[in-house]
Amino acid sequence: MTNPPNRAELPRHPDTTVVLLAPELFGTTPPDTAALIASLTRPHLRVRLLVRLSNPGDLTLAEAVAKARIEVQVLLPAGMDVPATALPLAQMPSGSTEAQTNDLTLALADRLFVPEPTSARPLTKPVQDFLKLAADLHKPFIIPGAPALLHKERLRGVANGLDPERWFWLPPLRCLPGRPEQFLLELFAFNWKGRRHDGFAESKRKLRKCFSFKNWKNESYFAPGNWKDVVTDRAAQDSSQPIVAGFDRLDRSALFGSRIHRDFAWIAYLAAAFAVLFAVLGSIESARIFPEKFWSGAELTALLVILAITGISRLSRLRDRWTACRFGAEQLRIARMCLPLMVVPAALCTDDSVPRPTESQRALARVKRVVRDQGLPDLRTREPLEAAHWLDLIGSDQTNYHLENHEKLECAERRMVWLTGFLFAVALGVVGWHFSYPDSEGRYSLIWTAAMPAFAAAMHGVTTRLGFVHRIQLSLEAEVELTPIRDDLKALITGGAPDWSLVRDLAKRAADAMARETTSWHSQVRRQQDDLT
Repeated sequence: MTNPPNRAELPRHPDTTVVLLAPELFGTTPPDTAALIASLTRPHLRVRLLVRLSNPGDLTLAEAVAKARIEVQVLLPAGMDVPATALPLAQMPSGSTEAQTNDLTLALADRLFVPEPTSARPLTKPVQDFLKLAADLHKPFIIPGAPALLHKERLRGVANGLDPERWFWLPPLRCLPGRPEQFLLELFAFNWKGRRHDGFAESKRKLRKCFSFKNWKNESYFAPGNWKDVVTDRAAQDSSQPIVAGFDRLDRSALFGSRIHRDFAWIAYLAAAFAVLFAVLGSIESARIFPEKFWSGAELTALLVILAITGISRLSRLRDRWTACRFGAEQLRIARMCLPLMVVPAALCTDDSVPRPTESQRALARVKRVVRDQGLPDLRTREPLEAAHWLDLIGSDQTNYHLENHEKLECAERRMVWLTGFLFAVALGVVGWHFSYPDSEGRYSLIWTAAMPAFAAAMHGVTTRLGFVHRIQLSLEAEVELTPIRDDLKALITGGAPDWSLVRDLAKRAADAMARETTSWHSQVRRQQDDLT
């Protein structure tokens, strides 16, 4: 029986170093058990041996390593009879190819046990292909008996400072970000669902929520509330598990950071428009409700707000960090969807060695680390119908999200364009009036001809900075891609006996569609710099 290390004996951040053992690499000579244990035994560090079983006899080696209180997980190939053992087992679904098994094992491993090089040992073609793939992914090769743990630079957490659950974010500060942006978005998109879907009441509820401290939370969202009843991986149901806790932190940080960033965009552009308005009011003597110094001070305050917001955003690299958190959270969402089906998302099959990683590459490295800490799924069923239900739950939820997202943003963007056009038309009308009647009184015309275009420019700047058009298009494309996948899944479920290969193929298609949307969104947002222009 496996005896993993006691959690109390592990360091504060017990990142797991996963070492892969593929017995077929050793041919007919099995690796020495004592040498394996010597490589995997390191005090105060967590190590796991992932055994890719090639025949039932190899299980004896895995059980011997487990007796040394080393964590062991075993992956069975498709079609092999499940042996009687207390070790954690997972099996590839029927019809799985050798390449799919290779991708899964290397995605879940940091290092790879290989025999000592010798010219007398011929290598078969599958073994050569496997070793070449591992080398292309820069997986370190370790000979049994050598230290399994190489120097590993700890990646700086991309969510540092953005997680609202950290102690320095006091409750009042947690509840403030996001309200201005959400209020304005809901205002411009009011009743976007229409009468048939009770859009008026829904919009009223969302607007009231912007002023409620009780209902304004920075909580992560993975899937509909019943997802724990549907997921086939028992190990991924507990909120303390690495893959669940890692997603929650990244998603929560991305939500909180995005709210701050979008609030900053709205406040900065509106402050610029108000600075123009204050300057105009200060220059019109008869319009001064307050002394001239008041309007000068108000204009200065508006300009200082813009300067402060821009400085904070640039110095804290807010845009880079929250978008990296969102990128990582969405990659983890895809991984959580796919791994119970033993499908590996493309992001987990990328090279681990990045000399000077960007924030997004750090986030992706953290995603890989979390997935490897989690390890093989603990499947409660191997029925493809249950897997299809799980995939349908996530796929339908994402399809509905993109449908609502692009319709809501499209409604808000359209009304903002109308408002921009109206403000410019008013300014143009006032200018035309004075051009036609030059002797008419025009003391207050400067408010219309200067301030109104400033507010129109602010509306245009916000839609550009926040990428409304791009986000609308990406959600529309994602919805178009995910809808036929969802329909195919429902057809499989209705049929009652789906084939594993069909379900896994649909999972791969859904993962690719979601990943394309995330990658395109992230590459577009990174081009938007936080500056004074």
